[in-house]
Amino acid sequence: TVALASSFASIAAVELSAALCDAARANLARNGVSNARVFRAPSEAVARRALRRRRARGAAEATGKNNDTFSLKKNDDADDPGDVTVASLDVDAFDCVLVDPPRAGLDPDTLALVKKFDVVLYISCDPNSLFANATARGGLAETHALRRFAVFDHFPYTRHVEVGAVWVRKT
Repeated sequence: TVALASSFASIAAVELSAALCDAARANLARNGVSNARVFRAPSEAVARRALRRRRARGAAEATGKNNDTFSLKKNDDADDPGDVTVASLDVDAFDCVLVDPPRAGLDPDTLALVKKFDVVLYISCDPNSLFANATARGGLAETHALRRFAVFDHFPYTRHVEVGAVWVRKT
């Protein structure tokens, strides 16, 4: 998040671990980054809520009514007490997303949300899960074109590699 902050007007980081959220906030402050917010929540929950909000907005536009049903109770997720809640996160304000999922890859809800962005930066510790998220029915390759791909051998003499991919929405 710190490394990308100067390239974007606004950044929202979502992380499940409270300790990692605290570390991220401290790192942002230490580096003078003021355009980033860190939300503590499961990415799957954020994706489900964002998709529901998009559907509600689409229905409101179709009917001319304001049906924005994107609401969140304080203890409905893992948000930090007293912090800005995930309910205030409007993913429609962003056109780029960086995902770094666990070894299993993106869950279906998060993948569906990620496909809504114009640019997807996908970091993976398992090239097979990235391949599955890209090529499966409903995968990234249906809506996005692979523009760049890199392999990082951070763990020499092991079978583990990190991969990075840049996906751009097809025109």
